[in-house]
Amino acid sequence: EVLWAEFGDEYRMCNWLHSLLSALRTGKLVGRVMLEVAVLGEEGEREDQEGEEAQVEAAG
Repeated sequence: EVLWAEFGDEYRMCNWLHSLLSALRTGKLVGRVMLEVAVLGEEGEREDQEGEEAQVEAAG
């Protein structure tokens, strides 16, 4: 399953990430999650073509 989210500010992004990590920690979401974070410029284009990736493995 692929989740796509776009945020207008850092506060909303942090809340979404906190909810995702809480769901993994509590077992409400089980499995492996790969996050790809892209910083978009004013035109909506990626500033960093390589991006950053991190894997979070659910506990248990």
